Amino acid sequence: MASGKYVWALNADDGLADNGTVSRLVGYLEANPFCDFVFGDMVMVNEGGEKIGCRRFHDQYGFEDLLCDRRHLPFAGCLLRKSALERIGGGLDERLVYCNDLDFLLRLSLYGRMEYIPENTAKEWGSGFVYCGYWGVKY
Repeated sequence: MASGKYVWALNADDGLADNGTVSRLVGYLEANPFCDFVFGDMVMVNEGGEKIGCRRFHDQYGFEDLLCDRRHLPFAGCLLRKSALERIGGGLDERLVYCNDLDFLLRLSLYGRMEYIPENTAKEWGSGFVYCGYWGVKY
């Protein structure tokens, strides 16, 4: 498990939005002690690093939102407190072949507070699939 105060979550095809992302998210968590998990939007880039779209989230994420609405998951580009990770019994359940990120976020939403900031916190390398609003649209 991580030895620091915070844990950063990125998938294999994700990256930081820019060099100041981690500092801004740490600053947010420091200023908001009741928040356990902070996330923002994702910029979609092609193989050449050019922006081809963005994945926008919204400020309403909780257990019911994740379970019932099937909204896009704010997993990439998120920062969470290590204490929240310990409270939910650790990170991703590797026994789950599918949806281990959904399981993780559901557990976190039951025992912690998730907050959204309206800025880009991650980039994802895409292949022509551009996210508009909450729905994916092929271009």
